Amino acid sequence: MSDLISTHEVNSDMHTSDPNKIHWGKFKLMGKFITSTTQFQFECWAAETYMFLARPNLSELIFGKNYF
Repeated sequence: MSDLISTHEVNSDMHTSDPNKIHWGKFKLMGKFITSTTQFQFECWAAETYMFLARPNLSELIFGKNYF
């Protein structure tokens, strides 16, 4: 995710030498990061490698309406 975010933030959407052209290299890199992340998520889910225990207290702390 950090590679995807930094690629998006650092690189311009348009080509630096011609602002009328799209910077395809940026979008190619972003696609690569998204594809590999999705593939890794699916492989972990399919192999049941990471079966995290439910932690309702932690979930409530993060997603609950009353944080304090």
